[in-house]
Amino acid sequence: MSTTAQAVPTNVGENKGTAVAMVKSGEVVRQEFGATSIEKRAETAASVLAAQAQAQILARRMVALQRPRDLDDVRTRIMREVERPGFAAAAWYRKPVGAGVEGLSIRFAEAAMRCMGNMGASAPVIYEDEGHRMERVIVEDFESNVVFERDLMIAKTVERRQLGKGQEALQVRTNSKGETTYLVRATEDDLFAKESALVSKHTRTLILRILPGDIQDDAKRRIKEILHGDAAKDPEGEKKRIADAFASLNVMPADLKRYLGHELSTCSPKELVDLRGLYAAIKAGEATWSEALEGREGTDEPKDPAPPKPGLDGVTEKLQAEKAAAAAAPATTAKPKADAATCPHSSCPPSRTEKLAKGKSIECEDCGTVFQGQAEPPKGQRKLDD
Repeated sequence: MSTTAQAVPTNVGENKGTAVAMVKSGEVVRQEFGATSIEKRAETAASVLAAQAQAQILARRMVALQRPRDLDDVRTRIMREVERPGFAAAAWYRKPVGAGVEGLSIRFAEAAMRCMGNMGASAPVIYEDEGHRMERVIVEDFESNVVFERDLMIAKTVERRQLGKGQEALQVRTNSKGETTYLVRATEDDLFAKESALVSKHTRTLILRILPGDIQDDAKRRIKEILHGDAAKDPEGEKKRIADAFASLNVMPADLKRYLGHELSTCSPKELVDLRGLYAAIKAGEATWSEALEGREGTDEPKDPAPPKPGLDGVTEKLQAEKAAAAAAPATTAKPKADAATCPHSSCPPSRTEKLAKGKSIECEDCGTVFQGQAEPPKGQRKLDD
């Protein structure tokens, strides 16, 4: 608390003079009938700030009620923004997570909030200590009195693959690639970049919760048309523009080849659109190039074959599979017939040697084959029982 020196007149006996009293902030000095009193009052800074914030909110809501928005005008203004040269490329992002995560970027959300009007966004710090900082992201629609909030806890640490000069590792771990990474304290620049990325990401999410869904769908459809149209209309020019854009992020064409798995010159229009979305995500702080490489390589890793069951070799497994298939097959009542008077299966045991009359049926007792006798069986073949 700051202190100020205040001259307080005194009247002591017959000597009149001035005494200097040290007055602190929040204190009031009173002089009555030759006596001086100092009254302490509560801190007024917090109450002043609260009153200012309340007055600002009330003023914005009064303006919003006097000038309500027209959603048809909002849609027209947003679609006009989409048609601006280069806006579609910045309004769409794509991250290679799993099958791919894509959507409207923070740049689109900011433009949409301007077109909507009567909205506000803020991120005040509500708590901070040596290791963390908590911020509350607030997006408010003053016209409908709808408020969305989200609290963010930001750790004042970052991961590094190598320790810099004078850096101390707070924690050491091995990542999915088997590389050693170090958790170190974040510098002011690191904390600012980390904070900006998180606040932008959650601000975009809260703004899109207020923007009507049908307007978002129209914007998405038109943005995709523009992106695919540009990539198909001038693929060579788009490749050069994408390479130059990534170079501004210190990502060289050789890195893009590694990411794609082939030469940049053989990119399809869809790959060009995906690269443009990845550039927008990295530039907005929603992704990093290392995360993109890890996500890409993770989807290309072949799955390990299932280990063989212990105690079974290939022949045993095949026999068990055939046996299970035979047991699962439906039983059939029809039995095969043979034209000869002898059983064609050599594995069946020999029967009595009796001549089978022509037109008479007989069934093998071992394999169940039904056949009809037609003539004397050839010499050397066995006969079956009648």
